[in-house]
Amino acid sequence: MSLFSQSVWAAPPSDASLQKLMTILRVEEQFDQEIKQMEELIEKQTINSWKEHPIVKLSPDKEKQLIAVIQRMLQETAKIGTDKNSLKIYIDTWIQVAKKHYTQEEVDAMIQFYTSPVGQSIMKKSDLISEEYMEIMKPIMQEQSNQIFQYMQQEMVQEMKKIANQ
Repeated sequence: MSLFSQSVWAAPPSDASLQKLMTILRVEEQFDQEIKQMEELIEKQTINSWKEHPIVKLSPDKEKQLIAVIQRMLQETAKIGTDKNSLKIYIDTWIQVAKKHYTQEEVDAMIQFYTSPVGQSIMKKSDLISEEYMEIMKPIMQEQSNQIFQYMQQEMVQEMKKIANQ
């Protein structure tokens, strides 16, 4: 009996097969959904935090202007993690990590399984599990977004003062 697992001697998966697996598993789509959910959470947290702890008292019109500034700033910061280069880094990293752990035989088996009716059913259920998971994770993610808010607050103070003094 060998002390080494069979995977030590098995062929590593090809990039093409891992990319096919990523497509079947909708890894890029899941990444996009996670980013979108994070952006929505950050926006909600930022606006709610400002409303709960306003630094400057604003009229309703000026508050709308401030919310527009917040949304613009969030759109700009969102570009950092969602540009094509970031997605390429995400995909390349996923492939590198998968190559360390899967063999070509395992990747072929996953492709075969996830394209079968049972595999498709499991993927649909996995989507439901992910949605429920995200609902549970929202409070945790809110805490993380508080850290982002602290950074943005410094920039927003300047914008709020400009709007208030118009």
